[in-house]
Amino acid sequence: MRNYLFNDIDAIYEISAYNLTHKLKINSNNLFATANGNVIFLEITDLPNNATLYDANCQTIQNNQYIKSDIFIKKNDAVLMNWVAPRIWDNSFQGSPFGEASAYNGLTNFQILNATIEYLGDNQIKYNIEVPASWLNAASRAYPVYLDSTVTFDTGSYPLHIFNNQYPWRPRA
Repeated sequence: MRNYLFNDIDAIYEISAYNLTHKLKINSNNLFATANGNVIFLEITDLPNNATLYDANCQTIQNNQYIKSDIFIKKNDAVLMNWVAPRIWDNSFQGSPFGEASAYNGLTNFQILNATIEYLGDNQIKYNIEVPASWLNAASRAYPVYLDSTVTFDTGSYPLHIFNNQYPWRPRA
């Protein structure tokens, strides 16, 4: 973990054979107390040459398209890795943030977030995650809050094949 990444935000990284856990730990709402609309967290990333991005419906992701699902990076018909749909939860959340999306309906302390991809050229993209300021500033919000944009890799143990309806966090049977 890298403490104090920026004004009361810590970066947490864990690497395994299956994924790169990439979380931000937001320790308070001091940065967002006066924010309206959405707070944008962004990351600029280089993709492999000739890679293509797909959503969970196997559709090519267009520039500035809203995405509320996993993002898959394919090259030569092979899925190389994927970003798990970005999610945010507060300190009162109990359970796994990687369960079935329908399990979170009606929860106020967990959300699967919108993201957009902006193509910058030369195999570079900007990955934007939108967090509603109203969610960050809710009176019931229990800090710290965790923002997760974990990346999983196809190692043979965890399938990233969206075409057979398996999810990256479920090992093959």
